[in-house]
Amino acid sequence: MPKSEHNTQNRTGTLFAVVGPSGAGKDTLIDLARQLLEGDGKWHFARRHITRGVDTVGENHIVVDEREFEALSVQHAFVLQWQAHGLHYGIAQGVYTLTEQGVNVVVNLSRGAIGDAIECFSHVHVINVTAPQHVIEERLKKRGRETPLDIEERMSRTVVEFNNAAPLSTIMNDREVSVGVDQFMAILLGKNVQAA
Repeated sequence: MPKSEHNTQNRTGTLFAVVGPSGAGKDTLIDLARQLLEGDGKWHFARRHITRGVDTVGENHIVVDEREFEALSVQHAFVLQWQAHGLHYGIAQGVYTLTEQGVNVVVNLSRGAIGDAIECFSHVHVINVTAPQHVIEERLKKRGRETPLDIEERMSRTVVEFNNAAPLSTIMNDREVSVGVDQFMAILLGKNVQAA
């Protein structure tokens, strides 16, 4: 879907694309920010459609099987979609509509989908959440979702280089949760802080 050409009355909302390696703590920061901004109509936290079971540890996602995902894709139900780690991920078209109405949307996005997001949305701000390798590996082991082989694959995943097509903020999320959340909120609210 192309960027809207009818944004002369109100500025469109920003898509905050939260990216970073598995285990960096994206879900935790997003969940806490959601609680802090609850009830504020200018913010929406998107739930992803994922072909992953409901009984797994992690984010509150919308569970679909591969057949359902394919049907939704054919119906153009997703504004963004990608594959990673053997799973399909999709972001509903309604997210685009919300940004056109001036709502800021926060979404856990794949680094590989940033280009598509920039192509589609009028305003994108990338928040790169990361941590040292040993911290990420320990978090992956602790959450118990991946097998040792899965963890090894995730740890060896190629890091995507960011370009200058969208504003980028980086959070080194290796300290207390409160520190990371403060930095995350400051980025969302446009405060001038050093995030990394």
